[in-house]
Amino acid sequence: MDNIIQRLGLVSHWIGFITGITFAIVIIWGGYSSVMYIYTITGGDVRAVYVFQLLLLAIAAFLLPLLLGWLIRYTLSGKVKILPFQD
Repeated sequence: MDNIIQRLGLVSHWIGFITGITFAIVIIWGGYSSVMYIYTITGGDVRAVYVFQLLLLAIAAFLLPLLLGWLIRYTLSGKVKILPFQD
């Protein structure tokens, strides 16, 4: 029974990791196309704040699912590292 619980924790951790990567890629891709659209509309006036906010949003979108998966695994299995492949 203990082995099953640890495996469920590992699966939830990997799901959170993969979901975070997917969210970050989608946000970067969509945000980049939006910044390029603003760039073409305004004739080249794109502020660095937009790019910085885009990067912060992508990092947050990666970390939130990863930390949620880690929290589930930590609750089920005990002390584990933050990245699922660091076992």
